[in-house]
Amino acid sequence: MVCKSILVLMDDTPAATLRARAATAIAHKLGARITGLFMRSDLMRTYGAGEALAFMPPDDIDRLLKRHADAVSEASDQARRCLEQAARDAGTSAAWRTVDGDLDDDVLDCARRCDLVVSPVSVQASLGQNRVSAAQIAMASGGPVLVLPDAGYEPLTGRRIMVAWKGTRESARALRDAWPLLKCAESITVVRVGAGPGRTSDPWLESFFDAHGLTMTFIENHLTDASAADVLRLEMGKSGSDLLVMGVYGASRVRELILGGVSRDLLAKPTFPIFISH
Repeated sequence: MVCKSILVLMDDTPAATLRARAATAIAHKLGARITGLFMRSDLMRTYGAGEALAFMPPDDIDRLLKRHADAVSEASDQARRCLEQAARDAGTSAAWRTVDGDLDDDVLDCARRCDLVVSPVSVQASLGQNRVSAAQIAMASGGPVLVLPDAGYEPLTGRRIMVAWKGTRESARALRDAWPLLKCAESITVVRVGAGPGRTSDPWLESFFDAHGLTMTFIENHLTDASAADVLRLEMGKSGSDLLVMGVYGASRVRELILGGVSRDLLAKPTFPIFISH
């Protein structure tokens, strides 16, 4: 896979600054084009009910609509300026696009037409109610999503990458989607959380990496008193990795919701960047 088109979901929150810096740094590193996507809302939360507007004078309604539109426009301008500044700092440029954020369709359509989406755990339409999650984008777009925490992570360099490996279709897809970033990494650790005796190597997987001119360190962890998600968090810290690559929702979404799962656990409130693919 090559990565030449990156879409970053932007808003006017403080976390967007870190997100813009991470996205533009990756775009510069990979020689990719970057586009900022802003979800606008045409629906007013306060006066969203038709009954509330029905009894207002037309002039008051016009003023409310204009005030809402102006506020959304200002939020979009603020987010755009944030991305443009990050792009200048990274030595690249960025395009800008606003879409209807009151429904998911436009966001998902854009996500299906790029190589990588950079997103928070979830993003909400500006001054609206609709919210789109990174997991939802990964499930619906057919491509990878880089999920960034709102705060608390070091500047994303991708120098030390950890890959969560299960041997499933989802983990294989995530690994293939992550090749552009893996090829720029200084070290790669592959972690398999197993149930039997630990292995120190996976010859087939090592051969796969070697075919791409890469080397990796293989670890199989069997901490029986910890969840798989906790094992991955532990190994992230031990390896000093700044990015986790993993497939998401190998089990059904219903089973994940009822029983919990690695995807749901790690994406609930991530403390480090996670590259996901389904």
